[in-house]
Amino acid sequence: MIQSQKSRGPQLHAPCLDIYLPIYCKFTSEEIESIFTYIFNGVRQTDFLQTKSERWLIKAYKELREAECLAARWLDMDLSQLYACNLKGLSDFALLTYASIVQERDCEEVATESSLKEERRNTGWQRMIAAYYEILIGVEGTDLVNYSWLYRDMHGYQMVQDEDVFNLLLEKMISYDLAFGLSAHVVDSLSIAACEWIRFGRFEEGSSLLTQLFETQPIPFFVYERVAVTFANLKHREWLSLLFNGLSHASEQSTHAADALRKVQSLVVFDASPISPRTNAERRFLKAIRTIHSASTQPIRALAHEALPHLPSVPVKQIPKL
Repeated sequence: MIQSQKSRGPQLHAPCLDIYLPIYCKFTSEEIESIFTYIFNGVRQTDFLQTKSERWLIKAYKELREAECLAARWLDMDLSQLYACNLKGLSDFALLTYASIVQERDCEEVATESSLKEERRNTGWQRMIAAYYEILIGVEGTDLVNYSWLYRDMHGYQMVQDEDVFNLLLEKMISYDLAFGLSAHVVDSLSIAACEWIRFGRFEEGSSLLTQLFETQPIPFFVYERVAVTFANLKHREWLSLLFNGLSHASEQSTHAADALRKVQSLVVFDASPISPRTNAERRFLKAIRTIHSASTQPIRALAHEALPHLPSVPVKQIPKL
């Protein structure tokens, strides 16, 4: 997960972060360098610096300086030493920097030693996940990290296989998005939860949550795609048929549904005859799919708390307001 940053010539203050800047950093290498430059000369030379308070810039500099110093040390280690680093107590940004360096160093050195290729790749991958897990379980956060993006990639790149850890990731992800007003992300997260519950064998819970989402929320294309792929991969032929049936019906009056149907058809081959719903749950799901919402009819916070009753007790990343 490296944000490609080619060297732009001599760098005054943060050469390691200029190259190994984590992709989940909210800011570009140019903006990071401008923070260092400001601390050294006191001049706000960019629009980016004009938007930040003195306290924010000083705190950001301290976090970045810590990560830069650690990165310099990590880059001097061989892979075995790098893998053995203790991650406890590191800041979230330092942990992201460690993960970025592990991934890049792993790719560089494994390429030259094919006999160790698989073993080292697995070790590097596990160490990167270990760094992300430390971020996941920690409470103290930083304004330098895009947590919503990180949490989604932890799911999307299949970094979490254990159901308990997935539930923790889900709760952290939704709590963060609710706390910071990212309502559209919550719809995405709840659809992830529903599909994963189905994968873990909790079909009734998962399909019920999907129905509630389709009944009450505007649904992005990728959610329809995720649901179709989940049903197809897990051989839920009847429910896949209901999804196609509902979108086909809705597409007669909605361009959004028509576009969603085309996207789903490009991912999942399904040419069987439509299946009629047999249970109340199936009938309710089909009806929900046929209804395309342009706006929410139920607050997403209420739906999230209904699906995850203990969500209010989940610690949210504490990001200082400066």
